[in-house]
Amino acid sequence: MELDEIEIDQKYRCNYKDAQYFATVVSKDHKAVWVTLGDIVNEDGDPGDPSEALGTLGKIQVAAAQLHPL
Repeated sequence: MELDEIEIDQKYRCNYKDAQYFATVVSKDHKAVWVTLGDIVNEDGDPGDPSEALGTLGKIQVAAAQLHPL
């Protein structure tokens, strides 16, 4: 996605470390986006195994290109 298309407090799919997670955008600036990651996205596009959730990471910085609409 383009940075100007991303909205704070919205949920997206986020590519992170060879997997895709549900993510909520918590802030952004002119270069990057900060998100909190939730459940991993399974093959059906639904939340996967909760034991694979990364919500405990806190907020992490990602590039806008790593985010995709739900």
